[in-house]
Amino acid sequence: MSAYKQAVGSTNCMQCCVSFLLGLPVESVPQFAEDGGWDRFMQFAAEKGYSAVMLPGDREFEADYLASGKTERGTSHMVVMNDGKLVHDPHPSNAGLVEVQCVWLFARNATPTRRTERELFEGWARADTSNVSFERDAEGFYNDMTAALLWHAWESRATHQGDHQ
Repeated sequence: MSAYKQAVGSTNCMQCCVSFLLGLPVESVPQFAEDGGWDRFMQFAAEKGYSAVMLPGDREFEADYLASGKTERGTSHMVVMNDGKLVHDPHPSNAGLVEVQCVWLFARNATPTRRTERELFEGWARADTSNVSFERDAEGFYNDMTAALLWHAWESRATHQGDHQ
């Protein structure tokens, strides 16, 4: 039996799927059905540096994701899918789902940036701004609100931080 498979009669499909998705030993992942349900699922994702995002079951992604729904056995179940195709079913039958009710994406949380606001704005300014006008009209208003908002946000933050030249 695979390390990511349920024992017959077990209810730990979420535990097996999350273990498979994150490449963790099953015993290092909570048995969500017995240990807090969806709240514990979300908490565990956060502890591992992820955000778990639930979307409608009609969504498919070209990446591994969790899918939950109904089985041919009439039970609620979770599997791992990719682009609408079954990648891993923890149940010994390997039958997958007959109805996907929702999908779950695990997105890695961003790490904080160490760049200053000025460096961030200068990075934006080096981006393709060919369709952004930094010019002001006769009354002194920016012709392009994107440029006005970016510049104003940078200018006010830099001024308050003593970083504006």
